[in-house]
Amino acid sequence: MVGNLPNYTKFDVIRCFLNLDSKVSRQELSKRLELGEGTVRTILDILKSRGLIISNNQGHLLTQKGIKLLAKIKSILEIKEVKLKLYPRLKSIALLTDSYKKISYEQRDLAVKYGAEGAIITQVKNKKLIVPDKSVISDFLMLEKEFALEEGNVMILAFSNTSRTSENAALIIASDMNKELNAMINENF
Repeated sequence: MVGNLPNYTKFDVIRCFLNLDSKVSRQELSKRLELGEGTVRTILDILKSRGLIISNNQGHLLTQKGIKLLAKIKSILEIKEVKLKLYPRLKSIALLTDSYKKISYEQRDLAVKYGAEGAIITQVKNKKLIVPDKSVISDFLMLEKEFALEEGNVMILAFSNTSRTSENAALIIASDMNKELNAMINENF
């Protein structure tokens, strides 16, 4: 007999993990992640089985293994929900990371394949966000103030009707571009 198909992805598991840097209840996680409480319970069980968290009646805490992994992931990427004038009705996520691959339209297509309305991938040159055709994105000056930009970083902007889909899309692109992040995801999630 076949069980129910899961209604979450490994990127939802990662998103949950990234939200566990402080004590948080399952109800709060459910709200933040835009997932049902039962799904969040299943994801937390996965994180427990991998030795990344422990749970008690006061919330969910990272283990030493979880603390080290979270620090590694956060040294590779920074992710925030942002408001873009370009797409005012959509939920937009900005993710800053290093890249080991050349920026291509295929990465943007990954975001769309996984449900996002679209994505824009820019690179940092001279502390400015540059699109692949080398033009400066003037609308994104606020992002330059919001993030600590370093030469060669890549900014991934994913947008969708939900924060969940936008965040998953940004993480999918980042894992495709960054070998170290991809290895950590495949090893731990």
